[in-house]
Amino acid sequence: MPATWWLLYRTRFGGGLRAVGENPAAVDTAGVFVVGLRYAAVVDLRRALRRCGRVSLAQRFRPLYQGHVAGRGYIALAAG
Repeated sequence: MPATWWLLYRTRFGGGLRAVGENPAAVDTAGVFVVGLRYAAVVDLRRALRRCGRVSLAQRFRPLYQGHVAGRGYIALAAG
């Protein structure tokens, strides 16, 4: 949660993302590609969730983890 707060309220990307969510017409008037910014947000979220899935698999199955998931967590990896 702190990392999400920091991303949304302390970075330029987060400010643009919040602006696109509140008033996309105003952001479009300012010259920002609204669809591109929304797409970038979805891609970043997908990457973050995929990393969380891989880390949790590595920690949970540490004795069995050898660079593959052995059929566990395919949904987390399918997004990649």
